Amino acid sequence: MKTTFILSGIMLTCASLNAQQTTVFAENFNSSTSMPSSIVVGNYNNDNETFQFSNYDGVNDSKCTKIGYAYPSNNDAISFYFTTFEAGETYTLTFSNKAASSNYTERYFCGFWNSSSSSWGEVTSNLYTNNTNFQEVTLTYTPSSNHTGFIQINNKSENKLGWYVDDISVKRAHHHKFRL
Repeated sequence: MKTTFILSGIMLTCASLNAQQTTVFAENFNSSTSMPSSIVVGNYNNDNETFQFSNYDGVNDSKCTKIGYAYPSNNDAISFYFTTFEAGETYTLTFSNKAASSNYTERYFCGFWNSSSSSWGEVTSNLYTNNTNFQEVTLTYTPSSNHTGFIQINNKSENKLGWYVDDISVKRAHHHKFRL
């Protein structure tokens, strides 16, 4: 797509450019023997079941993190990529997930936390899966102002069997600004 601007008799034609993306966080758990230090586990309902490191339940039977059965419900999370989010930059979270059994539907959500305002900058609604094959989830966030924060994936299942998360990545798109 081309856009033409006429400014004081000067004509400029600009081609639409894709923003350059840089991976700013990646965790596939494969180089670890325990939960990586880049991942912070939150046990918000103070039960005995939280996210754990797994040696074999990930994509292609690789390592991953998982949360098992909890009664009456899970309210546990993994948080990562603690940073300053820059206004106008686009951040894209991608991860793979699957349920432990097709007989039990897992409920979860993910989002970008804004520590400056103590609120979600961008968050999904509740998502559901009973798929026992890994599925990819993507969430994009472009903050309107600079703020500190982090990214979180939260399991909210009620009396379910288990849920797996693998291949987490965060990309940042650098938008070019042109001045005349």
